[in-house]
Amino acid sequence: MRIGIWLQPNTHPRAVVDQICRAERLGFDFVGLTDGQMIWRDVYVCLAAAAVRTERVRLGTWVTNAVTRHPTVTANTGCTLNELSGGRAFIGIGSGDDSVITINRERSTLKELAGVVELMQRLARGEEIDAGAGERTWTLSTGGGAWRLPIYWAGAGPRSLEYAGRHADGVIHSGWFVPELMEQDMAAIQRGIESRAAPGPFDTYFNTAVSIHDDEAVAYEWARPYAARAFIDNSSPRVPGWSEEDRVALRKQYEYYDHFSPRNRAVQSVPESLISKKVAVGRPAEVARQLRLVADAGYTHAGFFPVGDAEHVMQALATEVLPALRAR
Repeated sequence: MRIGIWLQPNTHPRAVVDQICRAERLGFDFVGLTDGQMIWRDVYVCLAAAAVRTERVRLGTWVTNAVTRHPTVTANTGCTLNELSGGRAFIGIGSGDDSVITINRERSTLKELAGVVELMQRLARGEEIDAGAGERTWTLSTGGGAWRLPIYWAGAGPRSLEYAGRHADGVIHSGWFVPELMEQDMAAIQRGIESRAAPGPFDTYFNTAVSIHDDEAVAYEWARPYAARAFIDNSSPRVPGWSEEDRVALRKQYEYYDHFSPRNRAVQSVPESLISKKVAVGRPAEVARQLRLVADAGYTHAGFFPVGDAEHVMQALATEVLPALRAR
């Protein structure tokens, strides 16, 4: 299982790039950056700068969308990032979250996103696209280069995950530390893979946050903002102990301009007993136990958002948690 991290470009771009370089030195396999134009720095500016200063780590969006960024633009950016980084780029794309909601736009439907992913894949391969209605064909000058550009579908619920298996090169699965849900969700991905028009490589990324501290109370407090966002997701009522009524009530409190922030007024409404169902949280040994669930479920990759003191959490994950996991 390949292990990486994802970050928010929420500070000076140079500091964001420094953090990516540190992730490479710590041995992580990939780094994703969030795309949220209203609340964070531009994802592609930071990724390009990181491509120049790194040598090994894979780089991509975690995740972008097809509402604020046209898919031809995203495909070109991914191919250009591949050129700049020597083939280390990937694109994570979803229906839209903070980027879309903060400007009062509608998310993409699953059908729309499937079309977008196919379009981007074909453009990245250098194919000509018939735009229809008498328009000229679309071709991408950077398409068909020396490196493959993987397009990963971000999803949470079984229906979205089945679409991911059918249409994308991989899935970024916002999953839960609930073994029966992991089993159901992996089955949904597999159904999608089995219905593909043509076989091909497929990567499964388990996506969540990680909060590590020897004082568990501190670790849980750091984890709350991420858990608050997770429990407003449409997939959250599947978690034992949480309901659709709970989700709706929490959603009414959630403020996207304080996305993943401890300032968000929804943070304190998340039951502490449920936080570990979403976040890898606690002392290093407990976090390693949670990550073993991910490995045992068969995911090929895991991507973690280090919350709280990010520098401390990245260090602890790399030097205390992962060696124990890999030794097993």
